[in-house]
Amino acid sequence: MGQHVSRQTEAESKLVGLLAEFPTPEALVSAAEQVREEGYRRIDAFTPFPVHGLDEALAIRPTILPWVVLGAGLTGVVAALAGQWWTNTIDYPFVVSGKPLFSLPANIPVTFEVIILFSAFTAFFGMLALNGLPRLAQPIFRSERFAGRRRIVSSCWSRRRTPGSRSRRRARF
Repeated sequence: MGQHVSRQTEAESKLVGLLAEFPTPEALVSAAEQVREEGYRRIDAFTPFPVHGLDEALAIRPTILPWVVLGAGLTGVVAALAGQWWTNTIDYPFVVSGKPLFSLPANIPVTFEVIILFSAFTAFFGMLALNGLPRLAQPIFRSERFAGRRRIVSSCWSRRRTPGSRSRRRARF
């Protein structure tokens, strides 16, 4: 039989990050703090359960998604009320039994539904955008040590593109 030649491209064979496993959650948190102190900024951790203190160790910032959803809800209020006001008073004024052309209580149900519609779509698509999804190729999933784990293992992942990362720092990691 002939030699088996790998058809991996040069881009696939490059180092894309460092992956380490830790036996306990405490060891993971400690290692994440040390990695941050070394100057790495693009790090992540994978655990099968929540680990208290890991967010602080990774310096994960709070998300802006709730504020974006609030803005979408307020935009829904303005859009719904303006649309109903325009329709009832300008576009098609219709006086019924001497009632006013625009009455806020009559327009609350539609306004509520538009708030929910705008907020739900913003939350869904905002979550996808802020998380960088859909991510079709994550290099860590190609690792034999990471894929197909059956036991409980905590992992820490650092991407190579961290500004200022050099070979000697990777060797210390």
